Amino acid sequence: MAETEGSPRKGLNLRLLEIFAAVVHANGMTGAATALGLTQSAVSQAIANLETSVNARLIDRGTRPLKLTLLGDIIYRRTIEILDRVQDLDRAIELQLNNAIPMLRLGVADSVASTAGPHLVRNLDRLAAQFMIWSGASEASVRSLAERKVDFILTAEEAPPEAEFVSIPIFEEPYVLVLPIELSEPHYTLETLIAAAPFIRYGNQSFIGLAVDAYLQRNGVMPPNRYRLDTSDSVLAMVEASMGWTISTPLGILKTRIGSPRFHCLPLPSPAPTRRISLVARRAEGEALAMQIADAARNALVEHCLPGLKDIAPGAVFRSEFS
Repeated sequence: MAETEGSPRKGLNLRLLEIFAAVVHANGMTGAATALGLTQSAVSQAIANLETSVNARLIDRGTRPLKLTLLGDIIYRRTIEILDRVQDLDRAIELQLNNAIPMLRLGVADSVASTAGPHLVRNLDRLAAQFMIWSGASEASVRSLAERKVDFILTAEEAPPEAEFVSIPIFEEPYVLVLPIELSEPHYTLETLIAAAPFIRYGNQSFIGLAVDAYLQRNGVMPPNRYRLDTSDSVLAMVEASMGWTISTPLGILKTRIGSPRFHCLPLPSPAPTRRISLVARRAEGEALAMQIADAARNALVEHCLPGLKDIAPGAVFRSEFS
């Protein structure tokens, strides 16, 4: 019987589309076979069956690396949309049935993972059967979410997400001066601090490092580039050793677990910048789940981290409610 307009093509099914997407993602059939736990011949046959179903070539087999034909590119983009919708439907069904989703992949800012992380996972424990959590600037970036390496991110990235993403604010903290105990005057200007001791910078690829450099530039000061270290632990260890001063965040300090009397925190000269932690998700894709994760993260930060943050930076203003 001939196909009628609107009827499904013979042989076209979700599994073939999943295999096709895996081939494109892995940039070849060998990688797709490994990722799917199939033989390479099974993957090749599935692609052949899909091409037979649409009566056209989808992959240009004469090029390396793999390239899609025009129709192949169209079908790939539609396939990703379909698979996303199926995954979203599966999650919605599982949540409606109060069942755990199979896996939750989170990219989390390092300072959040190291302080609120265990409490966050405990709050989400019944939500997923398996958790995969990565921490760090690249893992908690919008790019990582766009490339589907993770399902959601808890990030301090300041770049506004594109229209395809939704951002839910979780927590906001101020940047503060972190001074060695030798610098004990209650009132400093940036200029007097630069004259008094070396400024210790964060790596220029970190969110904190970029935000601090931007703040200094706005205030018309640029300390000599003498020390630059790539982690909060190493930056704060330098301050603890009286090698200089820095600008950091209370969460970054709490992460180091340094309760040292060798340094103290003071407010930055106004207008002081703040750092906002947000939950970012793909728009129209698991947004109900995103709200649950956002609430769990906010609870973990407020209940388990806020008291320590207030001890680190007395008088500082922290926000966890946003209109």
